[in-house]
Amino acid sequence: MDSVVLFFIVILAALGVVVGLLIRSEARGLDDGRHLEEARRRAADFYTWKESNEPDVDPEIEELMVSTAENLGIYGAWIRPQRGREQFRPLQELDDAVYADAFRVLVKWHPEWYRLCILTLKLGNEPALGTLLSSLRTRGSSGLAMVYINSEHPRLVEHGRRWLERHNYRIYYDQTKYGVPARWGGF
Repeated sequence: MDSVVLFFIVILAALGVVVGLLIRSEARGLDDGRHLEEARRRAADFYTWKESNEPDVDPEIEELMVSTAENLGIYGAWIRPQRGREQFRPLQELDDAVYADAFRVLVKWHPEWYRLCILTLKLGNEPALGTLLSSLRTRGSSGLAMVYINSEHPRLVEHGRRWLERHNYRIYYDQTKYGVPARWGGF
């Protein structure tokens, strides 16, 4: 019995030495700055990456969409309502197809993709509906699914409900504490 215990102690000690060597070699790699520089490059690429075949978004439209989206809370309530009205009007006047194309490109890579989805829902942009549905499918969250359920748009409600059920959430109907939920085509 003592030889079995001794055997396991030797094995554990050997594993400890191997793990220690691996940790030290990883730490040396971090010390030379290569890993840190690579991490910075990857982070920068994440926020600027888009598919090469994607059209460029007009910078003015992008700025208007993003600054308006940043003025939305997580469930679609305006943070600064007066500013929201001022920003919302020019977006409503944009051609639906132009907006939908810009949204399709931005939602794939922009850090504000979630709020851009809510903004698009509030605008009621019908040509962007397919992109809204695929965004929930590919990048979804319970919060976005809840926004879709409260949107009163039949397809968004159904997709939001299915997403939550697939991810084992229960749906309770209760007034949100985060303000008025986003409605399809409503300020």
